[in-house]
Amino acid sequence: MKFQSIKNYTHIKKFSFLSKSSILLLASFSFSYGAGITCTDYNDFKQFNGHYYTATVKKMTFDEAKKLAEESGGYLAIPNSKTENDFLVSLVKGANFAWIGIHDSNYTQNFCKEGSAGCIYDSSRFKTIKGEALSYKNFASKQPDNLLKQYDIVNGKEKVSPLGEHWVAMAAPSGQWADLGNHFGTNENPIKNYALLEFEKLPDCAGGGSSGGSNQKPSTTMQCNTNFSDDPNFKPNGESKNIACLQNSKQEYFCPVQLTQCVNKDEAVDGGSKRIEGGVLNTSKTKVIITLKNSNYAIGILEEKQLQITNLDQVESFKLTNAKTNAYIVPYAPNAKVNLLDKGNKWNPMKYPDNVKDALDYIPNKPANDIYGNVNSFSDKNLNIELKSFLHQGINTLTVFASGTKTQKGSYELRYEAVGQGITCRDFGNSLDCKEEVQTVPFYAYEYTCPAGYQPKEKGGTCSPNSLNDLIDTNNDGIGDSCNSSIPPVKNCLGSSKTCPFNKDRECVLVDNKYQCSPFPCYSEANDIEDTDTPVGLNDSKNDGWNDDGTCSGNIIIFNGQDNRCKNWDMFAGLLGGGCCNKDNVFLGLVPCKEEEKKLAKLNQQRRCVEIGEYCSKKIRLGFAKICVEKKKSFCCFNSKLGRIFNEQGRKQLGRGWGSGASPKCTGFKPEEFQKLDFSEIDLSEFIADIIGSVDVDKIKADSLKIQERIDKNIQNAVPKP
Repeated sequence: MKFQSIKNYTHIKKFSFLSKSSILLLASFSFSYGAGITCTDYNDFKQFNGHYYTATVKKMTFDEAKKLAEESGGYLAIPNSKTENDFLVSLVKGANFAWIGIHDSNYTQNFCKEGSAGCIYDSSRFKTIKGEALSYKNFASKQPDNLLKQYDIVNGKEKVSPLGEHWVAMAAPSGQWADLGNHFGTNENPIKNYALLEFEKLPDCAGGGSSGGSNQKPSTTMQCNTNFSDDPNFKPNGESKNIACLQNSKQEYFCPVQLTQCVNKDEAVDGGSKRIEGGVLNTSKTKVIITLKNSNYAIGILEEKQLQITNLDQVESFKLTNAKTNAYIVPYAPNAKVNLLDKGNKWNPMKYPDNVKDALDYIPNKPANDIYGNVNSFSDKNLNIELKSFLHQGINTLTVFASGTKTQKGSYELRYEAVGQGITCRDFGNSLDCKEEVQTVPFYAYEYTCPAGYQPKEKGGTCSPNSLNDLIDTNNDGIGDSCNSSIPPVKNCLGSSKTCPFNKDRECVLVDNKYQCSPFPCYSEANDIEDTDTPVGLNDSKNDGWNDDGTCSGNIIIFNGQDNRCKNWDMFAGLLGGGCCNKDNVFLGLVPCKEEEKKLAKLNQQRRCVEIGEYCSKKIRLGFAKICVEKKKSFCCFNSKLGRIFNEQGRKQLGRGWGSGASPKCTGFKPEEFQKLDFSEIDLSEFIADIIGSVDVDKIKADSLKIQERIDKNIQNAVPKP
């Protein structure tokens, strides 16, 4: 394979096997693909356009990857568009290749031999693993080449099988494709890569069962549980199932169970606007374009051009739009007392000549005459001057004088544009260079925009104006240029900001083109679950006062007790109804319980324990809130019912408590405490009733008679006979 266009390829080839330790580590992995899908085979599942995707955590051959995908209920991922291809490459970690669902199942033999020229880069031999033609291709330059390397065939013997390159892989991070195959004498025999898998429905792995033994490391994968919800109206049914959370195209996690469409927020915000092309308005007005020019006349020779405007009242606009000249130009209107040129120019203002004779005095026709510096004229300038506003009412003649400079011949070009209702070139004189055209006015429109998650009440956009009066002036030049305002209405954006009906603080995510959320939040077992349990027996004391030889050197504890715990509620496991603290659940085998919980159930059945309290033994962190997901109960249990009775009643006399559910205090009485007890206040009726209930009176009477008879007989035997 020649892969010159993908820069990372040489990097991959160079650093795939860095050291002996890396090789040993890779060699230590064992592959087994016959058992179907397991969660450990894959990275996180992510959603795109209604399908679910993942990448394998281990490298494997193309055939192994294909088999694994099929046994898991999916197939090797098939990129059908650029967006899907870009999404898939985001699943590949680092600079690596990953198999995709495209191959040459016919093993075409159009090889490109290593080092040879004239290779054929033909992709028509490839189909999807579903046997379909490719609807999208992204092969790199000079790919696919079906490369045959130098040592793949030695002395006519094939060293690899199949020859050539018939499996397609995607390179990260470029996303480009290449055909790959086995090659002899390299680490590419057999060639192994990561694989991208695609599922049309969420696979079983994503909803795998509970964790294994208690020593198993918590998973860092985002997950949700069908028995755990932060919805206050949620009622758990005890059927607990852990499910892997997925990600949408924005990398937002969501639980793919019981997805419900989010509801609109009742709020309005301000939006913006965006200018777009509106169109061109054809008006009933005429534009008359007049050009006056002379490119060659003598130095100092005066030339006069006149515009006789005969329809002045119909002219709405009359502009000098272009003036290019090497001559001195003096425009004037007879009897006009204002400067027709830009009043801001650098020359001193002067009265315009009222007739041709006076105008000649302003034009420099002798080299020694240097008065032109004070003349209101223009030279070598591009001007855009509105002339109509300077013409007095009833003045319909504009005269222009032009003269060459003192040192060279003159040339000029003047362009006038008049716009009006029904005007023609005849209104300005027949001898002019003039043309007419229907006036067209381009105009714009404004679309009204909103922040993400909102929709505009008024969208704006294009319109169909009938006249200039229908257009709005948005740039303040006095001429209408837009069919709607560039300023959107206030609070124009409404109703598409979404709220999750289960929890207003949960983000709604875009899934299958709808904003949705689940009643089950996503969490990480490793990062979000907090174990708040306390050590069992932390406050217990040992009754170790008597030594083996009968001496006393330690603590003597009378009616001593021990700390015992049981789990009575677990939201994740669906442990309800008292859980393992309900002895009926334990004895009937309704819930799986630990041995110490079974032992506690027997002690409770014998009425040897005192319930201390309930506490939260496990919490989950969701945002800034912590929610209890597991509860336990603690008990102080004693060697006998009498021990329980004395502790229940004796502690009240001494003012001693039992501690708390999370920290029970089960220690019995020290000798000095026991001596302080008023035994007459201890109700032993429960204990006596048990004793009486266990005595057989008839048997005692029978035994008493036997004992009495024996005593009498012994006495008789002991007394001597006469």
